[in-house]
Amino acid sequence: MTTLTEERAGIGATIKYEQALSELIAFVRSDEGKRSLRDDWRAVRHELAQRHTEVRALHNLARLNVSKQAAGEAIGYEASVNQLFSAELHQRLARTGARLFGELGRLWQRRDAPLGAAFAHLGFDAVAATFLAGTSEIQRNVIATRGLGLPRE
Repeated sequence: MTTLTEERAGIGATIKYEQALSELIAFVRSDEGKRSLRDDWRAVRHELAQRHTEVRALHNLARLNVSKQAAGEAIGYEASVNQLFSAELHQRLARTGARLFGELGRLWQRRDAPLGAAFAHLGFDAVAATFLAGTSEIQRNVIATRGLGLPRE
């Protein structure tokens, strides 16, 4: 249980998502991005702002867990909150890239694909993220029982 908690509390995914989002925003701002992306810029800006907010929230969740570890405190259900939010953000971030790139977002080969097909690969990785360190359902159960004190049934 301790090992799983430590794995769930990590900050590694946060950094990965921050980098992916930064690359996506830079691409959208670039001339190539303006030429190849869909025309609905209002929706694009709104979706990117949502992902940015979520990445910052995940960053703060991860910092809470790392701070507790550094202080020698035990990490409890907060690690499951971090894991669940991270896995679901992974999926939303991949979907955002797929929506922005449209059909080009499905290219698997890195050559000639937007951002070297990073978001197509991120989409496939996102499926596995909901199983790593325990499924999303397990994370919800941990949060409910340990964090909220709800009965198991």
